[in-house]
This record gives sequence, C-alpha cells and structure tokens, in this order.
Amino acid sequence: MTPKEFKKEIKLRYSFNSFANLDDRERKIYRTGFRTGYKLARQFFRNNYRYKQTVVKEVVKYVTINDVVVPENVKEILAIVANQLGVNVNDIIAKTRIQAAVIARSILINVLRDKYSMPFTKIGVILGNRDHTTMIHHVRMKMNKEHFWQPDHVIWNRYDYVMKTVK
Repeated sequence: MTPKEFKKEIKLRYSFNSFANLDDRERKIYRTGFRTGYKLARQFFRNNYRYKQTVVKEVVKYVTINDVVVPENVKEILAIVANQLGVNVNDIIAKTRIQAAVIARSILINVLRDKYSMPFTKIGVILGNRDHTTMIHHVRMKMNKEHFWQPDHVIWNRYDYVMKTVK
C-alpha cells in the first residue's frame, strides 16, 4: 500500500463514521495519533487487512490538564496528593511558593517520574508550564535526600502512601 493509498484509506474510514461512537476528545486523540504516527497506523491496518487478526487494545481513559492529554490516573494522583497535604489542586498547579504546595508538587513530580516514567517536559506542562529543569531539581532532591526530602521528614510516608494507592 502506497502512502497516498494509505492516507486515502484513513480518510475513507474517518468519513464512514467508523469513529462515530467516540466523543470529541477521543476523536482528537485519534486524529493526532494518525497524523503523527503513520508508521504505527500503517502497521495496524496491515495486520488487520492482510491477516485478519483481532487486535486487543487496553482502554485507557484520558483527561485534559492544562491543555495536555494525560491518562486519568494523573488526575487521580493529583487529587490524592492534594488531600494528603490539605492543599487545593489549583495551588499545586499554580505558581505559588507556599511550602505545602511545593511539597505536594515535589511528591507529584516524583510519583509521575517513578511510577509512569513520564518525561520531565510533560510533567512540567501538567504543572503549569514549568521548565523541565525544575522537575529534574525535585527528582535530584529526592535522590540526594536534600531539603524536605531528608530521611526523617514526613514527606517519605506520604510519598509511599501515594505510590501504593495509585494503580
């Protein structure tokens, strides 16, 4: 199948309402995925048409935080961390320097990095368009046990709780 035929096939599938049961957000995700990942889409269609294989796909719900599409677990982690420290979710995302918000932000950064291996830039965008070097700083503080990541600080208990609670 040539690239032109492949693009035609995608347009044809999209025009025949094969995505009719999707909401606008999911439609946008698929459209972006096909636009940026032609190799993967091409392989998917080849496997389906030539070999008639059944493709089993794990369904992951996505939410939007700060115009970034992330798995729903991230929103859940954000709520858990906010409840643990008694901070508003908006304070964690905002550019405030209140100590409780900074600690919550640091826990969130380390959980997203350790649990999901999420890139620093994506974590930064989720947390209010922060620079990736800020994320690196928080991870290094935990690794070196500096500032509020000292061994006797209560942050470790809260970090462990979040890591165990989230899937």
